[in-house]
Amino acid sequence: MKDLLKAIDPALPGEIEEMKKRRTISVMLTRMRIKAGMTQADMARAMGCTQSRISKLEMSENDKITLWDIMRYGQITGQSTVHGNPETDRRVVIELAFA
Repeated sequence: MKDLLKAIDPALPGEIEEMKKRRTISVMLTRMRIKAGMTQADMARAMGCTQSRISKLEMSENDKITLWDIMRYGQITGQSTVHGNPETDRRVVIELAFA
């Protein structure tokens, strides 16, 4: 696949990797919700917002997601830590703080 992308545009594989890095937190939030067996509508009801807000949050880049959003997802889904690993959680918080 990378070869095909390079044939289209040599910079494309690198740009895709950068995009993935910028969305690590939104992907994590989506996984937390799914692991809890919740739909976006379920999460919206629990957070007191619209399903559209949840969709936007789960498609956001890291710097658009607040620590509050991460904490709420953890509380609502019953997952006490973001990755289940305190060291990883610490890195996420630091990344958000300096974004």
